[in-house]
Amino acid sequence: MSSAAVENCRQSVERIQLFDVLALVRKEDLGQLSFANAVDPAKRIVDFFKIIPVDHLNELPDSQADELRRHADHVFSVFDSILNFSALHNSASDRDSLIEALKNSYDPIFNSLFHLVSFLTSRQKDFASLERDARAAAQAAKDVAEALKLDLQKSKETADQILSDIRTTASEQGVSQKAIYFKSEAITHAQEANKWKNITIGLSCLMAGFATLSFFLHKIPILSPNNVFETTQIIFGKVLIAASIGYMLALSAKNFLSHKHNEVVNKHRQNALLTFNALVDATKDDGKRDVILQNAASCIFMPQETGYAKGGSSNDTGTVKLIEIAPKVSSTGS
Repeated sequence: MSSAAVENCRQSVERIQLFDVLALVRKEDLGQLSFANAVDPAKRIVDFFKIIPVDHLNELPDSQADELRRHADHVFSVFDSILNFSALHNSASDRDSLIEALKNSYDPIFNSLFHLVSFLTSRQKDFASLERDARAAAQAAKDVAEALKLDLQKSKETADQILSDIRTTASEQGVSQKAIYFKSEAITHAQEANKWKNITIGLSCLMAGFATLSFFLHKIPILSPNNVFETTQIIFGKVLIAASIGYMLALSAKNFLSHKHNEVVNKHRQNALLTFNALVDATKDDGKRDVILQNAASCIFMPQETGYAKGGSSNDTGTVKLIEIAPKVSSTGS
């Protein structure tokens, strides 16, 4: 096929493909004579020509290319007649004839060109569509990779946190792990202290009630003394009962204070053991570490002043500890 014929066919086909069918309406220019009814048949023809891939027109024989060009030129001539239609020089019948010509053009065009269109579209490869699909697939793969990367990062952070917790727990095994025993003892003493507190309160109320009642016992006829001997017996009985209640009250209060003292001491030892590792890790020097461990152990296990029970003074023990650790500090410093 000659280059001139290819170019002429290409121009004719592209002219139809690029044509805006809405330009045929011309409502403002023609009013009631507008070509609104020409839009649908015109669009149908233009859509058919848009299927034709102009890049492969050079593969057609000259006769087939000329036939394609003639149909395209014919359609454009009808479009041009509509665009040049004038309400002053043309009538409504002329308008209807042009619209009818468009409607009657589609079948001959399709029957004459469908085999050419089939051939040309079979030769067409939509590289743009393939490129879009490839980019979409690549972007989808990238998105999936980013999502997996984020999931892996989160999983790594979670794993690192779990590993850190495991290491922390493992490092607390041994000394600090034994704090559970002091905690258990503190809870037991707290329960016992609460029980003895209630007993002490009850005995205090009993003592107060008996003391109040003692002032009015002589008013009861059967308990009213008639002589010195009866008076002595009543006084001795009151004293005996008051002494018994007082003794039980003092014993209950002592038990309450003892359990509260033990609760506080065991709670202190529990907290001390839980922070024991912090003291151990406070220094890397072996000599200073021994000093810290020795004083920490003394703080944990030596008697403690709690305010509930009076303990012995620890001044002498503290002086002994200072004497024992002085050589170690000196040797470490040197």
